[in-house]
Amino acid sequence: MGRTSGDGRRQLRTCAAALALGLVALIGLPAPDAAADPAGAWQPVDAGTDWGQPTVSPVGADEVPGCTGDRSAWRAGDEVVTLIVLECPDAATAAGVVSGIGLSADLSGAPEVPPTFGEGVDLALRTADGNLDRYWSQCTTYLGVGTSCGARDCGSATARYAHELAGRFPGTPNPIWPTPATGPVTGFVPSGGPWALVADATLPSAQLRVVDCALARERQWRASGRVLAMVSVVDCGSPELAFRAWSSLWGALTSRPAESGVLGPDIDGAGSWQVDDQRTGYGRAWVQGTAYAYVHRICPHDDLDACRQATADDAVQLARLLPGEPVPDSRGWTLAVNAALWLFVVPLGTLLLLVLARSLWRRSRETGWAVAPTPPGFTVVDGEVRRARRGRWLRGATATLLVMVAYVAGVVWTTGTGNPLAFGLWVFGSPLLLVPAVLALLGRVWPASRVVRVARGPRGRRGAAA
Repeated sequence: MGRTSGDGRRQLRTCAAALALGLVALIGLPAPDAAADPAGAWQPVDAGTDWGQPTVSPVGADEVPGCTGDRSAWRAGDEVVTLIVLECPDAATAAGVVSGIGLSADLSGAPEVPPTFGEGVDLALRTADGNLDRYWSQCTTYLGVGTSCGARDCGSATARYAHELAGRFPGTPNPIWPTPATGPVTGFVPSGGPWALVADATLPSAQLRVVDCALARERQWRASGRVLAMVSVVDCGSPELAFRAWSSLWGALTSRPAESGVLGPDIDGAGSWQVDDQRTGYGRAWVQGTAYAYVHRICPHDDLDACRQATADDAVQLARLLPGEPVPDSRGWTLAVNAALWLFVVPLGTLLLLVLARSLWRRSRETGWAVAPTPPGFTVVDGEVRRARRGRWLRGATATLLVMVAYVAGVVWTTGTGNPLAFGLWVFGSPLLLVPAVLALLGRVWPASRVVRVARGPRGRRGAAA
């Protein structure tokens, strides 16, 4: 596990003592020769191998922001040993360089190689050439040593190199992560493996572009190759804020609703994104208690099915560790209800109030009609007119209800797809199609009253001729 903040304070005191030793050397008092150039006198020593003199090249601040130093390489035939030593402004910057290289896409994991100084202190990674590198920081110095892996045990060789180098620099190796994650998430280990922990942090949720929640706890692991696993839990204080965090963090993913629901119907969502030309990311998210929970894998394109199953196993495992119960995701229904409320219910309610008030006022002023004795052929159609009015009102209400149901269903469906374009087109464009389509369908299955048809008069060419 990574060291605590108390270990970090002790490390700062150790570094301060080392700096004091440097000041003593500056005023002319005796000091060890290694303090003047700790790595300059070091070279790899392996039985039966003549490494010769190294090739040294400078490393500028543009390559590793804020840090400068040298990169050295020893060669003996096909074997190679590399060393990079950079001086940084402070211990936090040096440790940050180690943390950043743990997630570099140019390197792959080496989980079978145990750390030299302990988990959370140094990282073992492989280069594209298959070499094994170890990275750590010590006071304000960033160090990395690596070697090719031929017939010899490169894990043991780099561990020995790292111990030799650490003894030449002041202080002891720094913890990589100053504020490691705490709580139930520390009991989570990705399925499969073996894994090597490469990121462990408790950070303000604002760093994840979530402004309504408190802290986020994240851990990341690397397996052999370029496969990564991640877990993230964001404390939000309420399910509503947790769902808002989900919406904020899920925008870049392509939703896969058919593959969701491993924790139960309408609980978790699945999504994917393309990382690069060779790899795909696949994640699952849900709300549990008052927290937003998320797991993902980054796998080669060909391993997408394995990625999908792995995230399902990880989601089940993490849900068992977190407090509270998973909360059903009702965002689609809530959005659909709100859309129907503001686009249909409120306008129709307002219109109904205005029409009802006008109708009551008009009826209050009517005094009836006096009808003279009816001549032959005269037919009273008052009852049929009243039935026609009721039918027209019922047909309008039915058409409105059908349009609303179809509209709400479309909003729910397009929300589930996670496609913003489809959602926007449905919200703003579907009424232009739904209203005439529903009216045309009702016109065929529920024709208007004969009185209405007579009042409208003939249509088409015959009506025009008349």
